[in-house]
Amino acid sequence: GWTDQEREALINSFPMEAIWENLGSLPERIDVMAAAADRVWLVVAGWNPEQRDITAEIMVRWLDHNGVRLDRNAFEGAVLYLYDMRPPPETGVVYVADWMERTLPRYYAPTVTGPAFAPWDDVFREQWANIETYTGDDLGIWTPSRGLVEPGPDGAWELPVRIYNPYDHPLELTCALMTSAEALAPMALSRTHPEDSRWEPQRHWGADHVDWVDEFVWVARLAEDDAPAHGLEGTMRLAPGTYRIGLRAYAEGPDDAHRAEIQVDAVRADDRQETVGRFIPQTDGDRERWMWHEVGIVESDGEPVTLRINLARPPDRETVYADLGRLVALPVAGPNALPVGTVETRASITVEPGETYEQVFTGTAVGPLRVDVVVYDPTYGIQRQVSGKMQGALAYDAHDRND
Repeated sequence: GWTDQEREALINSFPMEAIWENLGSLPERIDVMAAAADRVWLVVAGWNPEQRDITAEIMVRWLDHNGVRLDRNAFEGAVLYLYDMRPPPETGVVYVADWMERTLPRYYAPTVTGPAFAPWDDVFREQWANIETYTGDDLGIWTPSRGLVEPGPDGAWELPVRIYNPYDHPLELTCALMTSAEALAPMALSRTHPEDSRWEPQRHWGADHVDWVDEFVWVARLAEDDAPAHGLEGTMRLAPGTYRIGLRAYAEGPDDAHRAEIQVDAVRADDRQETVGRFIPQTDGDRERWMWHEVGIVESDGEPVTLRINLARPPDRETVYADLGRLVALPVAGPNALPVGTVETRASITVEPGETYEQVFTGTAVGPLRVDVVVYDPTYGIQRQVSGKMQGALAYDAHDRND
């Protein structure tokens, strides 16, 4: 599990704890164990293989982002995963889709070859060309267009997304495109001190509380007598330039007083640390909801930069909470520049029974660009997504597709 409570509950269920302790087989939290391991074997087993195991999915997502998946084998009643926890430092994650039984994460590393690795261009081409995502019982079947061509000299690109409704009732969905120079999904973040279990990855179940961008998010609670909570961190690799940093977080109205103050720091390769910004997630007077928050500016020299998130309890608040989603970096200048609040382009759509709806997204890219497409059901709080990275500029031809 992820917390002291989960670990202690499992230990207390052992009939003879001393024997397990003597054998060195007491359970440990996943990120504590992974920090000391070169490789990790993960066995996912259960009585009902058709039922979603949320705890296992969170572990798989976190390992996919913080290690390199080398193998996955399914057996009757169990699935076995193998991870390399010491990948080359230049390794980056290109997250393919969020349905773990049907996807294989892909990574890029300039000096590494193998089934899990590919250059940026090849990764993006292959993913968009070959992925067909079945999204479960509530979202139908959807897939990006398979036609991929080089763009014109202006860098214009076009991405059609098709959504088929196989059910006998209409689907009311949101289809969204997010673009950024780089993004860190919540499960790409790690606890700076794994032994401090106040940060915990969770899936919210209420449709109003589910983030339509990422199903799994980090949550924390900080009470009046608690010591300051240790933070979360993740590393971005940005081309030289100036970037706005945005953070997705759950916000309350101005009359509420339950949110923690969030501070984001940038830590350089030489351990220099600077504060990017701090804020309390707050709406403009409407209902509480997930929002993009503009944190501050980061100057990149082309070297990796670690973004570290810490919490503080404002003096006038007794107990505060934080629900954190993904971090994004957006160029300040150029055709890829966008205010953090408009990082996504959304369209509300209705797909009638037995029909296919197509949404065409367009844009202009100069330099690296990350593209995330999300299809979301606001009624049930269910979403599916695919992601990719464009190096330079690629385009999608709406007229050349394989249905």
